[in-house]
Amino acid sequence: MNRSNITGATHAWNPVTGCSPVSEGCANCWSAALHRRWRWDFTPTEHPERLDQPLRLRKPAVIAVACLGDLFHERIRDDFILAAFAFMVRCPQHIFVVPTKRAKRMADMLEAMGGPSPANVWWMVSVEDQERAEERVPELLRIRGCTGVSLEPQIGPVDFNALDRPRIGWVIQGCESGPRRRPFDIGWAQSVRDQCAAAGCTYYLKQMPAEMRTTSDIWSSNGRRKAPSVIEKPALDGRQHLDLPWEVRS
Repeated sequence: MNRSNITGATHAWNPVTGCSPVSEGCANCWSAALHRRWRWDFTPTEHPERLDQPLRLRKPAVIAVACLGDLFHERIRDDFILAAFAFMVRCPQHIFVVPTKRAKRMADMLEAMGGPSPANVWWMVSVEDQERAEERVPELLRIRGCTGVSLEPQIGPVDFNALDRPRIGWVIQGCESGPRRRPFDIGWAQSVRDQCAAAGCTYYLKQMPAEMRTTSDIWSSNGRRKAPSVIEKPALDGRQHLDLPWEVRS
């Protein structure tokens, strides 16, 4: 288990690695690019030898789960997912953040287990636009526990009010990064910020595009166009939004 720079997390735990595209948000997947760079196999793979890693952390930690894959990928066995969940339950001193684009399978499995989810586990769905929000967020809301939305990479506007003001505990928002980054509108950030404020939802703005002010900002000395840059933890209308929900989890 490694230290992590992932939003809100101190460590990354990858009992599962690898994934496959499910929607437009996967087009420029950073994890797939990382695997290609290092010539790693991106086939969804279970790593049973890593399951007990959270037990080895002595101090309480915030742990991002399967950030190099998707725990709920269809090639990952139910038994393995349940084993990973069992280790989360065994470590109430840690907070686990579990993101997925496969919201239905996550909700189906948790519903089948019955009862509320432990308060130290946050179940997150990743969405990129209104279509995917309407597809995945209703599945998320079937879960009895701490839930949130990772709105990244955002490639279109999202109106959570169109989903009957869902009860979401946390929203992370961010633009796409990298040389093929798709456009992001500052109005999308302002809208989601205001929606979260009205709903009493914790809001974290992870990154937005940096402004390109001059020709030299866009073109390098060898005549090649530079990769569009982003600002980490940007200010929106003069204020950063870096709120975490850990202190209010229930």
